[in-house]
This record gives sequence, structure tokens and C-alpha cells, in this order.
Amino acid sequence: NQGNTQSEIAEGVTMSVQVLGANDTGTGPRGVITDTRCGADFFNHLISLQNHLLAGDTGNIAASDRANLAKDEDNLLLQMGSNGAIQGRLESAAGILSQRSESNEASISKQADADLAETLTRLSQTQTAYQAALQSGARLLQQNLLDYLQ
Repeated sequence: NQGNTQSEIAEGVTMSVQVLGANDTGTGPRGVITDTRCGADFFNHLISLQNHLLAGDTGNIAASDRANLAKDEDNLLLQMGSNGAIQGRLESAAGILSQRSESNEASISKQADADLAETLTRLSQTQTAYQAALQSGARLLQQNLLDYLQ
């Protein structure tokens, strides 16, 4: 591929988790298989080694193929190290987001959840006041009814 898209991993933080397969421009991120800056061209170097091996050309194997494959190896090692760094950064971002989520949940729970003891106390007080009001109303109604009947 030649494209390298960015993904947002946190608010205002973007990074690319894709790597270029080939980079012939000489700028930007290095290509995994082909990169002109470091001389990496993995498949063509393997094909060259195969041709030299079939031809029995040990001179070219020693002179050019070893050096070219060493460049490819260095490029692949750099890519693996970069991949490890990206994975570490993503795991770190995931840990931070997990902590923020737990903190937000605790804060929301603290604000929204009812305190059971306080709620039961208020309910009991409200019930007592309601019962007292009913009894008081019943006494008044009973007295007025008796006065009316007499």
C-alpha cells in the first residue's frame, strides 16, 4: 500500500497503526518491503539470491546478496521495533482510557445513586407524617359528622 491513515486513539491524539509496504519517495515513513533510503528491496533481493544460487555464482552471493539481505534484515528489524512501540503506546492509551472510564462511572454513581440509609429514613419520616395527617383529618371529620347528626 502507499497510504498511511491516522486513527484517533484519545481526544486530540492521533497515530498511524498502518505501515507502508513500499516507499520509493525517499521521505515519510519507511516501507516494510521496499525503501529506497536504506536500500531495502526484500523480494527482489531474494530473487537475486535465488538466481545466483541456481547459477552457482558464489562471488555475487558474497559480494552483493549478503549486503543487500543485511539491509533488508535491518529494515525488517526496524519495522518490528516500531510495531512494538506502537503496540506499547496503544496499550498505554487503553489503560488510561480504562482508568478514566472507571473514574467517570464512580463519579456518576456518587452523584446519581441514592444513599440507602438516608432514603429509608426519609421514607419513614414521610410515612409517619402522612399517617398523622390522616388520623388528624379522620378526627376532624368524625367530630363534624357527629355535630351535624345531633
